[in-house]
Amino acid sequence: MTGHHNVQNSPQSYEDQERLDAILGDLAAPEAAGLREVWAMAGDAEPVSAVTRVSTWSRISESMAAPPAMTRSGLRLLRLPAFRRYALAASVVLFAALGYLALPHDTVYRADSGTRVEVTLADGSAITLAPGAELRVEPAFGEEDRVVRLEGEAFFDVTPAASNQGHSFRVVTFNASVEVLGTAFNVRALKSNLIADTRVAVEHGLVRVEGDSRTVLLEAGQGTLVTVASAPAPAAPVDLERVLAWRDGGLAFDSVPMGVVFEDLEHRFNLRIKAPQSIRRMDVSYWRAAPLEIGDVLADLADVVAADLRRTANGYEVYHAER
Repeated sequence: MTGHHNVQNSPQSYEDQERLDAILGDLAAPEAAGLREVWAMAGDAEPVSAVTRVSTWSRISESMAAPPAMTRSGLRLLRLPAFRRYALAASVVLFAALGYLALPHDTVYRADSGTRVEVTLADGSAITLAPGAELRVEPAFGEEDRVVRLEGEAFFDVTPAASNQGHSFRVVTFNASVEVLGTAFNVRALKSNLIADTRVAVEHGLVRVEGDSRTVLLEAGQGTLVTVASAPAPAAPVDLERVLAWRDGGLAFDSVPMGVVFEDLEHRFNLRIKAPQSIRRMDVSYWRAAPLEIGDVLADLADVVAADLRRTANGYEVYHAER
């Protein structure tokens, strides 16, 4: 199942309200409520520029750091009246909030559970996101470079650099950077308490993979693995049919914890799979072409680890029955 899902931030949106909540989250309830009133009164006011925010804050800091002023009667002005200090704090927070929300934000594409998402970027590059994957595209994509950030698994068919002002295309994961000039390749970046690695496989073209300040070049039919805080493994042949099986609904894993396979299946079929850590941590290799029937797959996996399988209210449970 495929679909399109594009979430882009804009001022006054529900996501803006969430950011305001985050900004005010550490304040006492009465203070937060007051600042929310200031925010509401601002309405559709024009955003404050970064220059204005910086210069305003600089003047405030200078005035607070300066020696107390003297009145004509010789009395020191030690503090502002409470309501004026409150207004000053509200203004500072308002400047920060308005300025932050006015900044351009990443465009985020997400593939929900049970859904593959097809994405076409401004440069013409086509990307397929596996269920549960997330792709972030910077606002300036294509202007000076072409950089995207990936969590999960995706297939990239990238337009050549020659037709994009010579800009290479980079996919950044939590521990690796994959750079291409124009090619088709697969990236799987998984980070959990069971596994944390990035796997890259090239269908055609040439790819440069960097991790821990070292690089490896991959040609068509080759792949590499980058684990946490380690250099990419040497280029090695990969079975592209298995690597790309997920695009047609297939499943292929090679020596990974069972829990990782369960997580993949949960995303694909939008259900929950319950299993103890003793089963989740068992390494398993599994290959099955499309179409997949979740019950059959879990029955296979349960057999591998000599476990039992049963349905639950929202999915399945894999467990070791007491003999």
